[in-house]
Amino acid sequence: MKLAKFLRQAASVLRRLDAWLPPEAIAPDWQASIAYRWTKAGNAGVLQGLPRPHTFPLARLAAVNSQMARLVRNTEQFLAGRPANNVLLTGARGTGKSSLVKALLHEYAERGLRLIEVDKNDLATLPALLERYHAEPQHDPTLYDYALGALRRSQLRHNEATALYRGIVQRQPELAYPRFDLGVMLFEDKQYNEAKRELERAKPDLSPAMQAVAERYLAAIAQAQNWQPEMSLQYETTDNVNNAADAREIEINGRIWRKTEESLPQSAQGLRYGLGVERERNLGGHHFIYGRVHGDGVAYWDKHEYDEQSVNIALGYKNRTVKRALGIVPFFEQNWLGGSRYSHNAGVQVDFSHQLGKRWRVMLNAGYVAKRYDEPSTAQRYNGKMPLASATLMYYAPQNWLLYGGVDWSHDITQDAEQASVRKGVRLGMAKTFANGLGLRTHLRYARRTFDKAGTLVYLYPRQDDEYQANVSLWHDKLSWKGFTPHVNFRYLAIDSNMKGFYSRKNAQWFLSVERGF
Repeated sequence: MKLAKFLRQAASVLRRLDAWLPPEAIAPDWQASIAYRWTKAGNAGVLQGLPRPHTFPLARLAAVNSQMARLVRNTEQFLAGRPANNVLLTGARGTGKSSLVKALLHEYAERGLRLIEVDKNDLATLPALLERYHAEPQHDPTLYDYALGALRRSQLRHNEATALYRGIVQRQPELAYPRFDLGVMLFEDKQYNEAKRELERAKPDLSPAMQAVAERYLAAIAQAQNWQPEMSLQYETTDNVNNAADAREIEINGRIWRKTEESLPQSAQGLRYGLGVERERNLGGHHFIYGRVHGDGVAYWDKHEYDEQSVNIALGYKNRTVKRALGIVPFFEQNWLGGSRYSHNAGVQVDFSHQLGKRWRVMLNAGYVAKRYDEPSTAQRYNGKMPLASATLMYYAPQNWLLYGGVDWSHDITQDAEQASVRKGVRLGMAKTFANGLGLRTHLRYARRTFDKAGTLVYLYPRQDDEYQANVSLWHDKLSWKGFTPHVNFRYLAIDSNMKGFYSRKNAQWFLSVERGF
């Protein structure tokens, strides 16, 4: 009795499992039907023959004569075992794409043509379908490599995809469309020189419509390597242009000191601006040389002593692929304050980013800056160096949301150890352009700055600051004019220091900016 009960329970379990497990893979009978549907089953899929597929003669089609002629010629070459191109049909609904395919199946089924339909929701199981096709004794190696390469491209495995497509065009150099696809993949993989050669070679043998597409890719390659301008202009108002502590009184050793009006936060209005150019030049493969010249600053019409200007020159190396980017860029920077030379910096910046799947990207940054001040007394205290590092994780969420978070670290090492400090911070942000054209960008940051050495004059302990920052930007695409889009921005900074009377402060800024994408 116990054995019988166990067998009944086991049979019940197997029946339940049978509903979840994919059916056993069986080689399809290509003579049983002329059309099949690939249906997802577990992590794989099954080929289901369609007993009565809807087909009709080519003669019933109208207004697609040129497209039909090219498809017929290509299909006959394919069935004869001669070189043939894969076909991409594009167009609005109702323009005859499906009808052309059904008519071709009607005309050539007796010569061995078969149709497999794959729903876009089942694309994840395509590797199983490809392996099933590869196991067929009469499979076409070129067709298999073409499909496998397209799959690897969708997986951002461009090295494998381009290797497969190079093999196709080496075996059959007369195939223009695989060569065009190879050029597009090389473009996506940032191999601009190689992409240009393949696209130019394929272009004469493409249809006029595809020649126009190839020309757009060639133009994009040229544009990506031209000088890229940068430009910004914004109105700015601030309630603390001098970055002063807002406490009116300072207590030192039981005595109260009152600040002068000049040492309290001062308001100011002005224009902040930026102008520059940058360029990346492909040296071959994934290798680029990078150059940049940029100047920016702010001019206050009521507080000229706080005007700032900066010029930055950079020249370095970058390595870029479809998933990864690496940059090593030395730079030099000269700064002015109130119209006089203030400081100059030199250093190097190293950036690395890597795509983690389709929605995640990680970015790492490290740098080193040597700082030199022009005024001798300032130089004695603040000349020094600063190593720094940061890490950022970005998530491209559905519905065009961009979310990110990161951590930052830097060590400002100065001649006067009292002024040296370590800053550690975290940040969060998001950006979104809504369907109605409204755009929103926010950024939140917290950092703790701890100084290396205790004070020797007033406060006999190390200084420590907690820094809080918030940035918000709003814009609307309907207000754009010739690519220029106005932004309304708000920036808030608060510093809470353990030496409150000297360093605790707040600074709120409203400003209008104009941005343009080139």
